[in-house]
This record gives sequence, C-alpha cells and structure tokens, in this order.
Amino acid sequence: IGFSVVSVLTGVFIQETFKVATSDDQIMLNSKRRAMRDHTTKMTNLFKYADNDGDGSLDRAEFDKVMDDPIVRKWLSSMGLEIDDVDTLFDTLNGGDSKVTAQELVVGAGRLKGNARSIDLLTFITEYRQDRGVIMEQLDQLQRCSATETAAV
Repeated sequence: IGFSVVSVLTGVFIQETFKVATSDDQIMLNSKRRAMRDHTTKMTNLFKYADNDGDGSLDRAEFDKVMDDPIVRKWLSSMGLEIDDVDTLFDTLNGGDSKVTAQELVVGAGRLKGNARSIDLLTFITEYRQDRGVIMEQLDQLQRCSATETAAV
C-alpha cells in the first residue's frame, strides 16, 4: 500500500510539473505585457507632470526643466534610463518637430531602456557603412576636382 501511495504522489507531482512547464511561455508573455503597461503608465505620468502648458507636447524648455530635476533623473535611472545628454535625448525623441508627444516619450524611452539590443547595433553598423561609402565617394570626387584644378594652374 505504501508503494502505491508513493507512485500516485509521484504521478501527481510530475503532472503538475508539466502543467507549470507548459504555462511558462504564458507567464513570460503576461509578465512582458505587464511591464509594458507599467512603463506606459509611468512615462505618461512623467509627461503629464512635465507638460506645464497642457498643450499635449513638451517643448525643449519643458523637457529641459523636468530633466534637470535630480529626483526625476534618479527615478528614470532606477528604470534603466540613464540620461547623460538631455539635448541629444530630446532630439532623439521629438520626431523632428521640436516637440515631444506622450507617445514619442513612451516609445522612445522604451527603446532606450537597458542595454543596446542587437538589432539596434546592426542598424547603426548598416547606417554607418552606408554613410561611410557616401563620404568616401564625395572625398574621391573632391580629390579629383582638386587634382584637375592643380593641373590646370
């Protein structure tokens, strides 16, 4: 009888272990969704705090003011957002219109959190190579023009 009880308990234990193992992906997805929701809420609250004139966007002055607050910077740092250069951060977030919207802040801050991702580095390397190629072509053209002008003189 003792052996039968142990076998049944072992079977129940193994069954429960497999249930947990199969739901691990779901737990991971739920955790990621929760983290994204929390991030959105926090960045939206920061935006509301910083939007002094209530126009739905942050100009450079509003952005600089909130980023100069040491408490805000420590709070952002605790979430994995190290702010070293406020001007560059503003230029990165604003989408080219010199104003940061709540959505731009949420998305941009989310991309900047933590370590650089492989896709970010790959994008940077690709753009660097393209830009380098264009610069080298222009340098060659400039050298040819310079050589032609020198030969003419």
